[in-house]
Amino acid sequence: MSSKTAVEASRTNAWLIEPDRLVLITDPGHPLYDPRVDLPLDEALVRNIMVNGVIEPIIITKEGDDLVVVDGRQRTKNAREANRRLVEQGKEPIKAVCMIRRGDDSSLFGVLISANENRQDDTPLGRADKLNRYLNMGRSEEEACIAFGVSMPTIKTWLAMLTLADPVKKAIEHGTISASAAVKLADLPKPKQEAALKELTESGVKTSGRNVERVVKGGAPAAPRLKSRKDIEAKLAEMPVEWNGVDALRWVLGGEV
Repeated sequence: MSSKTAVEASRTNAWLIEPDRLVLITDPGHPLYDPRVDLPLDEALVRNIMVNGVIEPIIITKEGDDLVVVDGRQRTKNAREANRRLVEQGKEPIKAVCMIRRGDDSSLFGVLISANENRQDDTPLGRADKLNRYLNMGRSEEEACIAFGVSMPTIKTWLAMLTLADPVKKAIEHGTISASAAVKLADLPKPKQEAALKELTESGVKTSGRNVERVVKGGAPAAPRLKSRKDIEAKLAEMPVEWNGVDALRWVLGGEV
């Protein structure tokens, strides 16, 4: 490799730091307190860090000699646990890539908010497509569990989604049917998948896994349950202003709104 800089770009303040050196704020009165600091460890994330390290940099700031976490509480906590296990196995502990941000309390709190509230999750089919590409690169389903941070049944569900007819896939993307309910159609020929989906949506019943199973077995989906007076009064108390009469009647008759 050439002795020149690998990337022609400006440098920034990034550091490799042991997770145990990072300070997590647990005082509710501190400007950088976030209640998610008390969330339990995430086993899937621990396993992922043990294999891949901390992929996303942790944002920190300096308070005196303390390196305080602004964003990355769960990565920090789970990296500490990953290191504990790695040391037990006689392996080298990992260090986390950290980036230093400076500013007053309000600007740092803004970073905390922005880092967590401006993320867009993959769609179900987007995840399934990435899984398929990952496996086609020679990776195993067990490795996929670690990479995606999910269980083996979830991996199987995503793979089954890829075998569905295009109209069923579109229904998943549009939220007409959940991925877990839709994959119950996977064993049917694609024309029958489309017919079953049409029967469900036109009947006005909830496209639940139970109703999908009924249709797959040749039965009719369960009839919508009319709402009781108690149900209606409770719904009226929380009904949004934008609800119109058609929405309200559809809900009373047991339909989806």
